[in-house]
Amino acid sequence: MMLNPFAAIVQQARHALIAPSHASAAEVLGSTPLLAAPIAVGLAVIALGFYVFRRRAPQIAEQL
Repeated sequence: MMLNPFAAIVQQARHALIAPSHASAAEVLGSTPLLAAPIAVGLAVIALGFYVFRRRAPQIAEQL
């Protein structure tokens, strides 16, 4: 579940805003370097979305 980038953001916000007694995203995952996995998933989704948008952008106006 923590591979979902939004889950890591929500967990970290819970730690920062509600109470420091809540576990941070790094604590839930087990270590700080494991935060690279949700970050990588998020960046991959953004890159794929950008790629698809750039390829389909010329056709979008005609389809509308």
